[in-house]
Amino acid sequence: MVLIGDSLTEFGNQAHGWGATIAEVYSRRMDVMFRGFSGYNSHWLKLALPGLLRGLGFGRQSPSHGDYLFTLLIGTNDSRNASTPQHVPLETYRKNVKEIVSILHAGVANTRILLLTPPPSAALVTRHPFYFRTLRAYRDACLDAIAEMHAEEAWFATQVAVLDLWELFVPGGEFDEDAFDPEAVLGRFFHAEDKLHFSLEGHAFVAKSILAVIAKEWPEYAVDQL
Repeated sequence: MVLIGDSLTEFGNQAHGWGATIAEVYSRRMDVMFRGFSGYNSHWLKLALPGLLRGLGFGRQSPSHGDYLFTLLIGTNDSRNASTPQHVPLETYRKNVKEIVSILHAGVANTRILLLTPPPSAALVTRHPFYFRTLRAYRDACLDAIAEMHAEEAWFATQVAVLDLWELFVPGGEFDEDAFDPEAVLGRFFHAEDKLHFSLEGHAFVAKSILAVIAKEWPEYAVDQL
């Protein structure tokens, strides 16, 4: 299993992080590798992906054996203000998501990809700043990319699954309401200072949800089946 993304994935490798929890659960069953790059956007990740895959053994004359399960969480930094180098326009981000998923799929026949949407923030405006409503637009663009690929690619339905972190943290879509208070509803899931990265409770919730999606979509990779 390879966990790919930005700092939300990189920090998942810390003690009690969502990735560290998954690695512990799969100990002696499946190797879990971390490829989280703090500050990355979808464009930079797309450029880095060929080298990353070569490092894992893809593309060599003797291709890697076995199955690969990727998690992909990217888009938060894309949403930054247009004046920052991390910003990626919404339409470009949507295209990048499709290209990254296609690159991962092309690497090996037995690839499975769990795509996580960029999560909400626990404030309307964070200190960086990131904007709750803008993050929502990038989440929607991620879901649009998924829907398009599902319609275009025959392999998509069996090899790609989605975990919508907005619906995970706020079931029922209350985040659409004008009076929605992200700090009151989401505060416990996110770091108290930056309102953007997961708290310990958030990490635990994300890890539990990823394991549940894997067990549902690809039961052969469920922990109790390995």
